Amino acid sequence: MIVGCVSYFLLFVRCAVFSTMSQVLLEVEIAKKRKEQCFKWILTRVKRDFDMSKKEKSEVPPRFELGSLESRVLTATP
Repeated sequence: MIVGCVSYFLLFVRCAVFSTMSQVLLEVEIAKKRKEQCFKWILTRVKRDFDMSKKEKSEVPPRFELGSLESRVLTATP
């Protein structure tokens, strides 16, 4: 009777440990996938921001330098 109780107890402990381990492994896999998705999202965001900053820089009109503008004004007046 005691041996039967001990064997059932050990079977219960073994099943609990293995189910817990499988649950832990499942959680680890889920965490890895979330980390990968987060990393991909960050890379996409950084790439988009970088592309936007390059686009904004190319669309900025050139600034006039005062020296060249003054020289043009001085040479144009009689």
